[in-house]
Amino acid sequence: MPLQTLSGCLVERATGSDPHGQALQFERQGYFIHDDDSRPERLVFNRTASLRESPGKRPTAHLDLLRK
Repeated sequence: MPLQTLSGCLVERATGSDPHGQALQFERQGYFIHDDDSRPERLVFNRTASLRESPGKRPTAHLDLLRK
């Protein structure tokens, strides 16, 4: 995946004071960590894992088990 830069994004204020190296989950996007270039006035995050959604996906196995 090519480098993707998003600007004008909103995050909780406390995110800026989280320790570097701590993984953060951004809703429906994935897990991120602070970049070394991150500053309180300009936060920079690197994605470490994406979250996938598949439209029309069947219910998960545990939901199928409840029907039996």
